[in-house]
Amino acid sequence: MFSTFAQMLANDERIQFTITKQGESITVLIQPVFKGAANTDTSETVQELRAALAMPLYIVASPAALDAGFPNSLTQYTQTRERLHDSLSDALTRVKENSKSAVSKAEQAEPKTKTKTGGQVTVEPLDNTDHSSQSETPTITSKSLF
Repeated sequence: MFSTFAQMLANDERIQFTITKQGESITVLIQPVFKGAANTDTSETVQELRAALAMPLYIVASPAALDAGFPNSLTQYTQTRERLHDSLSDALTRVKENSKSAVSKAEQAEPKTKTKTGGQVTVEPLDNTDHSSQSETPTITSKSLF
């Protein structure tokens, strides 16, 4: 049983394990506690996976039923969480890759600028397309940053 707990702890900072008696039954609650707060800027898929991973294992049964079935229930719970954790890791990897790709594309799309004599700025596009029909001096409007 503690090997299963150790497996759960590999992905989470800690787990809370609570046992209480209610009449003739025993209630067992296993609550995973994540490292750090959830990032609200992450995708909906990541937030849903994180919420699923935070779901506790909650069992109310007789002591005899817990003796017989709790280890199996704990193993199934841990295996389900492992699959969800793998899905979360994959989703986070995709988000990071997409983010890097978007930054790279944005950097490639930015034009290079050079200052000429007289303080004029010309814009040189990054592609090799002929832009000779366009003005060499950018138009400055009230929405410009300069």
